[in-house]
Amino acid sequence: MHLFKESREPFLGFLRNLTPQALILSCALVAGYKIRPPYCCLENVMPIVIFFCLLILWFAATLANLLFFIESSYQLKRLNRASKLLVGLGITGFGHFRALLSYSLRKQRMIFVEVPIAFIVVLFGLVVSMISAIGAATTLSKLINS
Repeated sequence: MHLFKESREPFLGFLRNLTPQALILSCALVAGYKIRPPYCCLENVMPIVIFFCLLILWFAATLANLLFFIESSYQLKRLNRASKLLVGLGITGFGHFRALLSYSLRKQRMIFVEVPIAFIVVLFGLVVSMISAIGAATTLSKLINS
């Protein structure tokens, strides 16, 4: 299995980066918890700005972590070369996708097993991180209100 051989370090890096993501999201949720109706009043400006800045930061961190894991885990150089060759031949669109799929079936069959498993692992990690952030935000909100 690819996750337990060449992808160990990127996978562990992905897991290490889930904690800061949960922290950023929980801070965003706490900032969003302070927003009260009416939403267009002056006292809501700062919490709304903080909330959206932290939410954008969380989204960027999540995307960067995910892309780094995928790029580091799967060396798709052969597939990229085949893709460039197909584009050079003028094959684009669905025909390009179909040709890459048939190439992968012939030359890199394990990718069809590894990618769905890695997708499930990544999705599970992100969901656990979000649940952790929601739990931390709920606890912090209770502490603030008491």
